[in-house]
Amino acid sequence: MKEMLGFLIATTVLPLTASGQRRSIGVELAAMVGGDERVSHECYQRGYSIALGGRITIPILTDLTSVELAVRGYQMATGPACVDGLVFPPPDGTYDETVRLKLQVRPFLTTDVRLGTRLGKSPLLLAVGGGNAWHTGHDLPYFVVAAGFVMVERPGVLLAVEVDYHWLRVTSDRVRRTYQGGQVVVEQLLGQVHDWGKAGVLALRVGVPF
Repeated sequence: MKEMLGFLIATTVLPLTASGQRRSIGVELAAMVGGDERVSHECYQRGYSIALGGRITIPILTDLTSVELAVRGYQMATGPACVDGLVFPPPDGTYDETVRLKLQVRPFLTTDVRLGTRLGKSPLLLAVGGGNAWHTGHDLPYFVVAAGFVMVERPGVLLAVEVDYHWLRVTSDRVRRTYQGGQVVVEQLLGQVHDWGKAGVLALRVGVPF
């Protein structure tokens, strides 16, 4: 499905112990597994969808809730999703065009802050928050909702798998271009427009209390 969940920014909520939650630091491997046309790469471009990241979790308010600081760098590229293609210029004339810089066409960094909670002593984790995808060109601020499941919970280590759903504000440039002989001969900037894109991220995280 084209809009299948895709931006990895995994949630990190500390396990409960006899003394309640403690601060933790963790590392994670994440993958943007889907995104709509406002986020995903073109079929003839490589897509940056694999990331390594870090997470700091600090208990706040109660022993069930925490504030989470996440950083993730998408530097590992994957191949095109369809057969290579060519983009042909339109016939001679003047056209108003929307130029959208898609997130996954080059490396990018995401940072966000989340409020996380554990559902009692169950293995279920939930978090909500917001952040920014730092990108050459236009940045993409986003809101995130995340859910996770603790697979391993021992003194000194937590292993969890998590799924994030992102709403990203995408900026596009409006441009009026005149083509002649397959070349742009006149270009006029018409300003920017904003809309919202969606993406999903799947993450595997290992956390260690400190």
